[in-house]
Amino acid sequence: MLQDLRGFAADNLVSARLVLANGSAITVSGSQNPDLFWAIRGAGHNFGIATSFQVKIDDDKAKWTIAIFVFTKEKVKGFFNTWNRLEDEYPDRGGLLVVIGALARNPDIDADHVSYSGSPS
Repeated sequence: MLQDLRGFAADNLVSARLVLANGSAITVSGSQNPDLFWAIRGAGHNFGIATSFQVKIDDDKAKWTIAIFVFTKEKVKGFFNTWNRLEDEYPDRGGLLVVIGALARNPDIDADHVSYSGSPS
């Protein structure tokens, strides 16, 4: 939630303990196995299994929050119309705001529109 101020989580990684494919356990950091440390911070995946890690933390008590809202399909358009209006009225002053949408059909809420679970034709 503080990505705009502090960077990605991987940017704050100090070191990690990895188990490699050959079963050996190593420490990676800026001074120990630095190439592998660079790799696990964003070059890809499958470099090893992280069993522990050390990250930088911020002690400035930055304020953030997370909220989850669920809307039925009839309310989604109104939600985004309101959101856009509020964005125009109250511009973002440098904070990070993330909206992630997921469409899920719940038969308890909408019995007429359930997920198809058959084979594609």
